[in-house]
Amino acid sequence: MKVKWWVNLLVSYRVIHAFKTALACLIALIVFRAFNLDHGQWVIITVAVVMGAQVTVGAAEDKSIARSAATVIGAVAAGLFLLTGWGGNFIAEMLILFIVAFGFAYLAGSKRYSYVGVLGTVTFAIIALTGSIKLGVAEGMLRAVDILIGVLISLVISKICLPIYARRELLLSISATLRDLVLLCEDSFSKHTVFTRLENSAFEIDKIAVISQSFAEQNKLAEESKAWLECKKLSFDLGLCKDSLVQLKRVFRQILETRYSLSLSRDDTVWLRGHTDTQALAQHVIALLHCWSEQLKCYPDPIEDGFVFDDNKLVRLRQVIQQQAANQSAQHHIHLYAFLHSMEHLWEELVRFNFILQQALVKN
Repeated sequence: MKVKWWVNLLVSYRVIHAFKTALACLIALIVFRAFNLDHGQWVIITVAVVMGAQVTVGAAEDKSIARSAATVIGAVAAGLFLLTGWGGNFIAEMLILFIVAFGFAYLAGSKRYSYVGVLGTVTFAIIALTGSIKLGVAEGMLRAVDILIGVLISLVISKICLPIYARRELLLSISATLRDLVLLCEDSFSKHTVFTRLENSAFEIDKIAVISQSFAEQNKLAEESKAWLECKKLSFDLGLCKDSLVQLKRVFRQILETRYSLSLSRDDTVWLRGHTDTQALAQHVIALLHCWSEQLKCYPDPIEDGFVFDDNKLVRLRQVIQQQAANQSAQHHIHLYAFLHSMEHLWEELVRFNFILQQALVKN
């Protein structure tokens, strides 16, 4: 049954995240007006910044920590400057602003502390350039309280209202990548009556772009999965999960090499694709990829159908290719053995991937 467009819209993560952000902003506005907070607009600003582009719980936690740290560090630096009594002194302000801006800009250049660096200078400037110790301290305390309230609202909404966890998204993303690899394998070993060049085909180029983009997204999700709130939701070995991502890239590369070996010779490719043993091994590889995809999608629940590596299928294909090559010219030898070696290497990469993945998903 075809799913209606509005159903897909409602379950879209973009819509869910937009709803959560709007809800958090409304709560921030209610707090602002109900308690008549001085400079309470910073509560709403903080919510918008923390939740704006942070879809997952882990990303929101990281942003909250960074914003809180930037506020505290910037406020402390500004307070120390005001305590020196140099507030309002133009030369002193130029010197200290240069030093502070340099330090925070250096932090902004790092991957982990970039947001701390960006916001630290802003906080320092707002407080330190008031020129008054009393006014500066008051501004700093009010701003810190408003920001912490905004951070708290953001974390609570991210956690309890339709939470989107980076760890869950990471597993689902890897599962989707495995399904894309299944499509590549199915395209590689489909029985064509005529020769078709697989390498650099429109289908392959499209899949390479999709899979490469998914790898980049998985790296981002893996970083967000380090958050404390994420660990409480799904417990698996994140380090080994990252190793499995590296290994999955090797599997992807080897599948592309296998496709290349099937693009070398018209006659050999048609024979290989049509042979029973080639199809048996190909279907076994596809079944393994599909099974891993289901395992990741269902985690932590077990899947009903397990998977077992059948080395005999590779052994039989090796014997068949050796027999076929014995009656062929040297050029055909190269083509047939290129395919055999690519399949053997693919098998090795699949075995390694399975070993790492099963270790990563062992329940702690």
